[in-house]
Amino acid sequence: MAALANVDAVLREIQDELIVAGTNLLKLRFSSSCDEVIARLLRAEAILKRVGQVKDSPMPMKKALVPIMTALIRDKLLKHRDENVQAIVASCLNHATRVTAPIQPYLDHQMRDMFGLFMVVLRGQLSRLTGDNYDRVVKVLHFMGLGRTVLIMMDLDIDQMIVDLFQFFFDTISPNYPPVIFQYMEDVMTLVIEESDEVSLELLTPLLDSVRMDNKNVSPVSWELGTAVFEKCSTKLQPYLKEAVKKMNLEVNDYAEIVVSLCTNENMLEEETAAALSGDGVSELNGASEGEQAGPTSQVNDGEVVQLEMDIGVHRRRRLRTYLENWRREFL
Repeated sequence: MAALANVDAVLREIQDELIVAGTNLLKLRFSSSCDEVIARLLRAEAILKRVGQVKDSPMPMKKALVPIMTALIRDKLLKHRDENVQAIVASCLNHATRVTAPIQPYLDHQMRDMFGLFMVVLRGQLSRLTGDNYDRVVKVLHFMGLGRTVLIMMDLDIDQMIVDLFQFFFDTISPNYPPVIFQYMEDVMTLVIEESDEVSLELLTPLLDSVRMDNKNVSPVSWELGTAVFEKCSTKLQPYLKEAVKKMNLEVNDYAEIVVSLCTNENMLEEETAAALSGDGVSELNGASEGEQAGPTSQVNDGEVVQLEMDIGVHRRRRLRTYLENWRREFL
């Protein structure tokens, strides 16, 4: 009983601090000094770090988040020109996305603005390699893959922003970065490709450019990143790659070996399919439980799907179900 009372007391403390921090953010004016804005944002960021997922939280906790959530998406913070403010706001929004998952925290047009800010801070801070703002944008990048928030980007009609994100990865990655940054970028790009209904030429172009043989010497880490993505997504990319080679009249020998292999091995897809349906592949499938064979859709609560699917169209349902199920598997 004493332990439960202590937990309740901590939750009430967090709720009170959320309300105070959010109210203070709402009181900011466009004329407020950067120092004042940053001080209030840092307090909000600190308390958001203490908040777990609110999907199953009591209503008081959900209500306590409203002031902060409202303040963060207003122009005075979301479109602030100071780079330190931008980085802290992005960090707070990243936490907001985490605590409200698997439900997206804002309306679609607000989510577009949020991801636009993420792009700004990634470009501005990731190359610094050290400092608090660098740590913040690394967490934003990490959560795009781990939290599957990039799947939301795919459903917001911001295809060009995703292409720009790919291009940014290839332009930015270098030997100076720790290996984890390479992994986060690879995770995000792989997730986008594998979950895409189709891979556009625009999305494929920066990937192809990264694995040109001359880029192997100019930017070897970028070349390695592109090669790693091609290898992980070879089955998905093969038909689109062949189409791009024909349309752009490319010489495949100017590219990495994986590209040559995918373009010249006409039977690769058939061979992989046959391998998957024979031997251990069949045994594993037959040995799976009914729930495992049914896949993610059967495990997702329909009420959650309905809530996510309001006003978004049928074409988004598969990725949203995947987003829900991945969250259940990784975090719940």
